[in-house]
Amino acid sequence: MRKRLQIFLVFVVTLAVAVSWWLLPERYELVVRGGTVVDGTGAAPHRGSVCVRAQRIVPCAMVRRLAGLDELNARGKIVAPGFIDVHTHIERAFPTAPGRKIAAWNFINQGVTSVITGNCGTSVLDLAAVAKRIDGGIQVNVASFVGHNSLRTQVLGRAAGRRATLAEVDSMQRLVRRAMRDGALGASLGLGYFSGSFADRAEIIALGKAAARDSGMLNFHIRDEGVDGVDALNEALEEIKRAKVRGHISHFKAAGRSQWGTVKTRLKLLASTPGIGVDVYPYEASSTDLSPIMPKWALALTPGELKRTLKDPKRRATLRDDMRDILRRTGWKDYAFVQVASFWPQRDYDGRFIPEIAQSRSDGADVSGAEQADLLVSMLERGGAQLIYHEMSAADVDSVVLWTQTSIGSDAAIRTAEMDARPHPRGMGTFPKIFARYVRTGLMTLPEAVHRMTGLPAREFRLRDRGTLLTGNWADIVVFDLETVQDVATYEDPLVPPDGIIHVVVNGVAVIKDASETKRYPGRFLRRGRS
Repeated sequence: MRKRLQIFLVFVVTLAVAVSWWLLPERYELVVRGGTVVDGTGAAPHRGSVCVRAQRIVPCAMVRRLAGLDELNARGKIVAPGFIDVHTHIERAFPTAPGRKIAAWNFINQGVTSVITGNCGTSVLDLAAVAKRIDGGIQVNVASFVGHNSLRTQVLGRAAGRRATLAEVDSMQRLVRRAMRDGALGASLGLGYFSGSFADRAEIIALGKAAARDSGMLNFHIRDEGVDGVDALNEALEEIKRAKVRGHISHFKAAGRSQWGTVKTRLKLLASTPGIGVDVYPYEASSTDLSPIMPKWALALTPGELKRTLKDPKRRATLRDDMRDILRRTGWKDYAFVQVASFWPQRDYDGRFIPEIAQSRSDGADVSGAEQADLLVSMLERGGAQLIYHEMSAADVDSVVLWTQTSIGSDAAIRTAEMDARPHPRGMGTFPKIFARYVRTGLMTLPEAVHRMTGLPAREFRLRDRGTLLTGNWADIVVFDLETVQDVATYEDPLVPPDGIIHVVVNGVAVIKDASETKRYPGRFLRRGRS
């Protein structure tokens, strides 16, 4: 009898413990409840919750109730890894001393949780100092390349408008290796800009070899994306091959009316060289300074030399004639495709097209292409401008977006709602536009689109433990409404946030909650991981 009583008591106690265990919830730092999970691997979506402890994704309890110190409702929404913007230019926002917080308003409102900067040959060189200043003081994670043009300026100084000597190349290699030790992803090249345009193949291959020693990569803004774009792409592919380095082509495009339709030829070249990734923004306009419409010799001038050149009527006329020749080769009759994003000396130019501005300067009379060129020369003379070039075809852009090795990059800097400029709308709308333009129209599946923004770039750029919602990865998460997610920014009104982004989590901390900013800064400096 006593033995039966003991067994009964053990049973009751065990049952009581089990019931108590079941009734008490399993606690996490963060629970994203009840959404459709698209994990970034390309796998099919599934219903479920995502749980976070110690800033990492952990399995959610299968039986017990879930409870989080913070909870995000994702019912009826898509839960995905935070988007990785593989091509940005945020290095100018880095603080020069610790303590200053860095807001990344335009990125987090798109669902971006990590950005890659230092592109197109321009970067901060002391990445170790950058890491100390921004860890825990920025809204997104940041990884960086070391910029070739910045290296040239450091090593060659004011004489950067020429080929580098062997000793100078050796100095640049040492700086690349230092940056790699500090966590750089590799070296970025801006061969369409001063002074990278003066680098020969040997110099580029040498930098590629320096990056490859530490599993880095070469990231190319190729020498030309227009008339000579195929030759420039072939050059980049040859340099990648000879340096035995991983390679990537930035903002892949065919620029200029005369080049429309040639993107497929360029993509075929990539197909013959496996392993080369590209990035793209889903817009038919690019944005940069005056470089694409200026002859190379003019870009090599120092400010003093430029001033003297423009005071000489003959040399000024030569510059204008060379610009007109570039215009004709790219298939344009005038500069009607060029819009001003930012011209500091005269802010009433911002948002307007070059012919319109030229007409206003001539009392509304029609202006020739030569007169428009004169206007652009005067803008160069007064310090230059940031321009928007409406130069690609929609069909070509679609072909690049749908290419299997394409990641997504906005090519944008940090924006503020109050900024006094009319920048390209890609800085506010790139990632939502992929869902609106390609997923909802059936051109791309939802898992594939998410993979292009998350798992694919994390693997290519070796961002360790990022890019997928797999157990053990850092908790970078975005929750969005697939039916309403939409870019809203336009060329006329480029600073309007997109619709449909509900929650954004960086390293387990919500920076957007219920479509509102939390003013938290959990971002980190991301160092290159091994394969």
